[in-house]
Amino acid sequence: MELMKTQLGSLQDELGSLQVVLGSLQDELGSLQDEQEVRKEATEKWQAASYVIQALGEMAWSQLSAERKADLAHTAGISDFMELYYNYRTSATAMTAYMSVDADIRRFVDAAIKLKREVNLLLVF
Repeated sequence: MELMKTQLGSLQDELGSLQVVLGSLQDELGSLQDEQEVRKEATEKWQAASYVIQALGEMAWSQLSAERKADLAHTAGISDFMELYYNYRTSATAMTAYMSVDADIRRFVDAAIKLKREVNLLLVF
């Protein structure tokens, strides 16, 4: 009988320890689920920013004449707006072409790229 009480006490202690471990695991699971939700939201923002940048880039590129596009391709190897955006400081031709794009589009592209960079920081951590 005494042996059974000892074993029962040991089992109760072990059960208490397991309940503590279970509580810790549940807390960790909750944290992981929260982190996953933040990452999901960040990914959705990143995707949305990418779509906006692509659409704005197409709008901006369509504002350039065929002659200007050919000149950019020939002199600077630039064949789309995003290449122009990242390389407009490399030549006078690129700068002139970039500055001829509607100022609002340039501003919106800047904002979308900034958002995408900020979201990238969330996704890295």
